[in-house]
Amino acid sequence: MTQNNLIEILDIVPSSINDHEQSLWGFNIESPKQGTQTATNKVWFVGWVLGKKASAVAVDVISSGTVIDRITFNQSRGDVAEIYPDVPGVENCGFATEVLLSELPEEAELILQAVFSDISSVPLAVVRVGRRPPRWKQIQTDLERSRTRLQQIQAELARSQSRLDKVQK
Repeated sequence: MTQNNLIEILDIVPSSINDHEQSLWGFNIESPKQGTQTATNKVWFVGWVLGKKASAVAVDVISSGTVIDRITFNQSRGDVAEIYPDVPGVENCGFATEVLLSELPEEAELILQAVFSDISSVPLAVVRVGRRPPRWKQIQTDLERSRTRLQQIQAELARSQSRLDKVQK
């Protein structure tokens, strides 16, 4: 049976829309939120992106310069369409998918990057992720350390008792 690590979203820092006003009408990363924890090695990424010069076609999840997942737009977003009714592509600018994060180091920074139909891209957010063993695994490790220390103490006690027995004879 494979045991999953606990994954926690440590921090999310969105890009400023002002930095990308030439490329984006807007975007929002709704999930994950800071403090989110999961024991499934998967994290839900939910949001929307609306390109200005070119249609957004995907959101790349990047770790250490490598794309670990490409999220396609698969959600209708009526709420966004109400705000941007005349923008092409608004009817399908949302995304919602689980991303497998089991191969990440203990702590990692993920870059969420919008990819457009003209092959340009824009960073949307930096997501800091932490992985640690599940609580039961931490308890098991602590128990093993305690057993080892107890054996050391018992051995020291036995040596002390032996020396005491020799002195008393």
